[in-house]
Amino acid sequence: MRSLDFPALIYILLPEVFRIIELFHFHKQVNMYESQITLVMDTICPWTYLGKKRLDEALAQFRASPSSSSISFDLQFSSYQPSPSRPETIPDRAAHALHEKHNDNEEAQKLFEEHMISLAKPLNIPIAFTGPTGNSFPAHRIIQQVQESHGPEVTNKLVDALFRLYFAEGRHPGEDDMLIEACVEAGVGEKEAKDLVGDKTKGERKTKEDIRSIGMDIDSVPTVIIEGRRRDLTLTGLKEVSEYVKAMETIKKEST
Repeated sequence: MRSLDFPALIYILLPEVFRIIELFHFHKQVNMYESQITLVMDTICPWTYLGKKRLDEALAQFRASPSSSSISFDLQFSSYQPSPSRPETIPDRAAHALHEKHNDNEEAQKLFEEHMISLAKPLNIPIAFTGPTGNSFPAHRIIQQVQESHGPEVTNKLVDALFRLYFAEGRHPGEDDMLIEACVEAGVGEKEAKDLVGDKTKGERKTKEDIRSIGMDIDSVPTVIIEGRRRDLTLTGLKEVSEYVKAMETIKKEST
């Protein structure tokens, strides 16, 4: 019987090799655990602003590691307001913070601002303490509507845009023009964005109910909840990037 030469043998075996590779990838996909990370946040909270950036960095580190081969994390946002009755518009956020948060102690406010700047610097993000502020509910309503209709990727971009416009540019957190601009920047069509922002009743009741419900379980932001097969992990308050990564690694070990 004539033996096959090496090229002919490769030609015969190659389809079987490809089949095995496909089965391997299919097996990996079937066994990959899909976890959801929920960031409970307020768009005017500087701690949440910093926490979102640290969480982004942690996700990037984890996704670039070998651990990501058996688990994926999708980020979603839950709205929370520490002060739901906050006035719609407060013309001067610095003056408001001085009186309401620092008991008119200018030195205390200065130290707070310097501390926040020192935390923002390693993340390469600006943080402003001037400009108007107000009630963040209009932004939360938009976030939840976009999350429902456009999914996590667009919503993530929307949240980043809202944070940037408020903390870097000093814009009003609930102003129509600002909300429309943030939506368009995130990838929502301009007409859809204008309609969404203009219809104040769309999603209003549900968003208020969700905020009220969330408030029964937490009392501060940011709060990060990482869903796992055996248990969920909750991280309350601003954490280091390494702490978020460690929590993801724990969920990975317990869920795969």
